[in-house]
Amino acid sequence: KTHTPHMSSFSLASRAIACKSGIFSSALSTTTTAAGRKCASKKSFSVKVVRAQAASEDGENDVSADVDAKTNAGEEAETSSTTSITTIEKTKDMGSKDEYELVGPKPERFKVAEGQLVSLLTAATPASTRLISGVLTSGWKVSLETGPVPDGEYSFGSFGGRYLKETSDTELFKRPEKPLKLYEFEGCPFCRKVREAIVWLDLDPIAYPCPQGGKRYREFVKETGGKAQFPYLIDENTGTKMYESDDIIEYLYENYGPGKDKVPSLISRSPIVTVAAGLGMLGRIGKGSKLDAKSTANEKELEPIVFYGYETSPFCKIVRERLVELEIPHQIKSTGRGSYKRKELLKKRGTFQVPYIEDPNTKKAMFESKDILEYLNREYAS
Repeated sequence: KTHTPHMSSFSLASRAIACKSGIFSSALSTTTTAAGRKCASKKSFSVKVVRAQAASEDGENDVSADVDAKTNAGEEAETSSTTSITTIEKTKDMGSKDEYELVGPKPERFKVAEGQLVSLLTAATPASTRLISGVLTSGWKVSLETGPVPDGEYSFGSFGGRYLKETSDTELFKRPEKPLKLYEFEGCPFCRKVREAIVWLDLDPIAYPCPQGGKRYREFVKETGGKAQFPYLIDENTGTKMYESDDIIEYLYENYGPGKDKVPSLISRSPIVTVAAGLGMLGRIGKGSKLDAKSTANEKELEPIVFYGYETSPFCKIVRERLVELEIPHQIKSTGRGSYKRKELLKKRGTFQVPYIEDPNTKKAMFESKDILEYLNREYAS
């Protein structure tokens, strides 16, 4: 059944968004046309650290709701200690053996850069309708372990001689040998459902942005699949190419998860789920949906930028929006709660905080959403 763009009207009542720096209350009554069932037509390498201090108790923090065990749904840093580092051990990531230079300021926990508050508050609104979806990995569990946090182990926090340890079932799941290819754009609720499934399953697809007016990947989908409809998935491991968000989610769960009968209700086949995804995106309407005419990314062949983050973090969302608007391909290294990639980034950089990017095209790496945005504009926009 083909999804049609506009179906029904909803009134969005006032809601309060709590964040560490204060409380933002947004009372609005918005009549909106809910999105229909489809958004149509429309890379270890060695790392060179240029600063000696990596503050492991610093990091940006999400502005969204608390979840079970009072975990936080935002940008976080590993909280055990401050570590002095000069080099990082080699690990494999997308086959690179190149060195990355860590640039920009050191990550600071709870920091909201000047001029970012409104953007982050509006980017946090999806948490009000999506709850834990896009935050947790499948089978997420938390336990209180005795003793100090082991070296190299990620922990949300420690106190009284104990620390919190998070695990999930995702390490038991089959992983694709070749990266999945996902053609989508940030402003599409159907695409968001699939990205939330990516977090649940802790997958690392390469995202090929297809904003309206896109000159490269949007046309590729049209030529390959026959229509400019999104999301569109290509799995070279099985030879699968498919449209339809619900079909893609069930495929991912069947092949790289616990089975399609285990799809969480928050991303299940339901018009209500899609409407909830759409309503949560109202605060950022238009963002991450259209190609920026100043983009120069489509003028050159780019290796995908490596993007560590997860769906519900507003700090990650505003970076993802810009990656889409500039039509920059990127591998999403999903870091939901329970993901082993939190430990991976901690081992790599001495701290965990997202968003974090590594650009194989310039050999630069950096934390902090504001600095990442400035970098993207400087390198990939005229």
